[in-house]
Amino acid sequence: MRRKAQAFVLDMVLAVFILTMIMLLYFSYYTNEAPGNKSDYQNLVSEAKTISDYLVGTGYPRDWNESNVVRIGLTDNYNILDLSKLSRFSDLTKNDYGKTRDLLKTRYDYIVFFQDYEKNLLNLTGDRFLGKPGINNTNIESLQPSQLSRISRFVVEKQGQANITARIIEMVIYVWDER
Repeated sequence: MRRKAQAFVLDMVLAVFILTMIMLLYFSYYTNEAPGNKSDYQNLVSEAKTISDYLVGTGYPRDWNESNVVRIGLTDNYNILDLSKLSRFSDLTKNDYGKTRDLLKTRYDYIVFFQDYEKNLLNLTGDRFLGKPGINNTNIESLQPSQLSRISRFVVEKQGQANITARIIEMVIYVWDER
């Protein structure tokens, strides 16, 4: 009878050991993979929201230019698009894209464009796409970014010489990580 009891204890120890190894492998994989990717994506989304907040703001100083800009903003206090600021932003992205990333406090790449309610692209400054040179809404997918976030904000564009009429347009911001 003693041999049967020894076999039972040995079987039990072996089963507990195998179960413990399976659980350790499962949880080590789960803790190493899932949270890391999620936090990277959450960081990207957070920076995309920050960029959009800056752009719908007035900027600093309020009437900034390329030499004195501290924070880029494209509107007045009422989300009305300031075309002169938009033009300065366009020039700045063409002349020094890296500086705009620093001013927007992001390590990620970005593009900004505007569209009307029918999703027609608008050419407000002579360039439809502002941000990383050579990238637009159709070829961004070909980059195969590891993470991509799209944020939309609505702004008002005044029209006509007297600025009497206005329309609501969508500002679209793509932010991505090419790693």
